[in-house]
Amino acid sequence: MTAAPVRRLICFWLAGMLLAAPVAARSLPELRVGYIEFPPFNYTDESGEPAGPWVDMTEAVAEMAGYAVKWKSLPIARVYRYLAQGNIDLWLGVADLPVLKDKVVESASSPMTIRLMAFHKKGVPDITSVSELEGKRLLLIAGFTYLNVLDNVDLDPEKTAAAPNHHAALTMMQLGRADYLLDYDEPVYAEQQKFPELALEGAPIYQLRGAFVVSRQHPDAQRVVDRLDAAYQSLIASGQLRHLQHDRLAPLAEHPETPED
Repeated sequence: MTAAPVRRLICFWLAGMLLAAPVAARSLPELRVGYIEFPPFNYTDESGEPAGPWVDMTEAVAEMAGYAVKWKSLPIARVYRYLAQGNIDLWLGVADLPVLKDKVVESASSPMTIRLMAFHKKGVPDITSVSELEGKRLLLIAGFTYLNVLDNVDLDPEKTAAAPNHHAALTMMQLGRADYLLDYDEPVYAEQQKFPELALEGAPIYQLRGAFVVSRQHPDAQRVVDRLDAAYQSLIASGQLRHLQHDRLAPLAEHPETPED
């Protein structure tokens, strides 16, 4: 074979290699992933893209498991509905919710622990159950469902206020506008760094297990969960990922009854 045909064969081979990589990437099966606006852990950034450590972790696990992801920001009630209907395939969220019973398959892996807390200033008594919030000066985050734990609590509307976000809530707590802030632990801990003079304490009301939650409407739901589980454990074992919950609190003595939403 002369030099010219050999060069042509090499060129064809190189061209094939260059084309093969993007084709392989595009050929990965896609998972439609729902996420809620829950900064700083998952949120939509200024460019309109999903961001945060939960997003990064989900993408890393999905890639190792052999999937591409397509993100969709949704209110929490729509996440539940879309999972049940099969309009999304995956949610990095809460396990064992009655509202999703028999509608999803959940991972054995638990990438994070989610704690709902009643925060307060030093000297204010701890609240350890939602029933104790009745009659208290309470601050909530607007738009949060709080997993529906407040549905049967008789809150005093004259003593209950709502803040638009975590930063505003801590500002209001600093100004003494409420005695208790009902919020999730890690977003408050992250935001509290901006309030060095505000020494908040808190007690957990609910502790929930995080999981990869896959819709049973997906034709291969159990296999998807199994592959995500294996990928997550591999990344943890190699040190490329870590559990997303900081060990700020001892585990609850008893796992409370999981709320409906």
